[in-house]
This record gives sequence, C-alpha cells and structure tokens, in this order.
Amino acid sequence: MMKRMDGKDGKDPRADATQAAEEADFQRLIRQAQAGDRAAQSRLFERYRDRLQRQAERRLGQQVVGGMNASDVVQETLLRAADGLPTLAEPSRPVLESWLSRILRNTLVQGLRGVLRKKRDAGRAVPLQDLSAQELAAPQSTPSQVVA
Repeated sequence: MMKRMDGKDGKDPRADATQAAEEADFQRLIRQAQAGDRAAQSRLFERYRDRLQRQAERRLGQQVVGGMNASDVVQETLLRAADGLPTLAEPSRPVLESWLSRILRNTLVQGLRGVLRKKRDAGRAVPLQDLSAQELAAPQSTPSQVVA
C-alpha cells in the first residue's frame, strides 16, 4: 500500500507519533539502565516482570526446583540481567525480550543441575551393607511374579 501524503492511508498519524514517542522513551530508558542507573533498570525490568513470571510458571508449574519457585527464578533472572545489561549489544525490544527469556531458561537449567548434584551428593549416600535386606526389597510384586 502506498502512503498518501494527506494522511489518508488508513493510519492515524497520532498513533504513529505515539509509537515513535514510546520507542524513543524505551531507547532512553535502556541507555540509562545500561549506564548503571538503578532507577532506570528497575523501571525497565518492571515492564517485563509479569511476562517473565508467566514464563517461569508455565515451565515450572507449582514445582520448586533447587529450592526456587517461579518468583525466585524471576528475581534471579533480573539480577543476572542487571549484571549483564551493559554488555547487551543491540538494545532493542525484541533483543531484550529474547535475552531475558534466555536468562530465565538458563536460570531454570542451573537450578535443575543443582538439584541433580544434590541427589548425587556422595555425602548423602548410605552404604548398602548398612541397609537390611527388608529395606532393599521391593514391597510390590515383580512383573514376572504378576504374569506367573
């Protein structure tokens, strides 16, 4: 569609102006946040907190992973983002949104790895000779016993 010079292309010029102003505000906010302005970081990340919370809840459900629930994962994500924000190469909305989602995913993965490490912790191991045969035996029938 060709844009008409008289503004009758079906678009409201005020909407374009509003969108341009919002983009300029976003660019100013992210530059301030990258420069270390904590208030700007808070305002910037507050825009994404609910979205990250929904992502964490969707991935975790009601589970607690590595002692962390969805809110903890979001908090850790935002702390890591604050530390890495100055290194974000292309400060655009899509890049920031993707970057925050990736940090959230990595935070979840690291939480799961921590849980797995705890499960395999040698200090928690109990030597088999310390367990009785009764404790080692399965209380249910084996598949072979069920079929026989």
